[in-house]
Amino acid sequence: MEATRKSGSLQGNLDGTVERAASGAHDVVDKAERAANAATRRISATGDQVLQAGDRYMEQAADQVRGHPFAALGAAALAGFLLSFLFSRR
Repeated sequence: MEATRKSGSLQGNLDGTVERAASGAHDVVDKAERAANAATRRISATGDQVLQAGDRYMEQAADQVRGHPFAALGAAALAGFLLSFLFSRR
């Protein structure tokens, strides 16, 4: 009878320990999920800002080309000449 009571007590202790471990594991997983979601939101916001900045720069470049087409053509020719000169040398 004593052995049965001790066995039941050990089982109760084991159940409690397993329950605490499972609860702790769930807490860690929940915390990791919150951190991952926050990081995803920050990265998404940063990506949106980069895309918006790229759009602004492209629009500014297009405005410059429309406003000064001959200067843009000269700059493109010069850039092509310099790149050709740099890459043709071995």
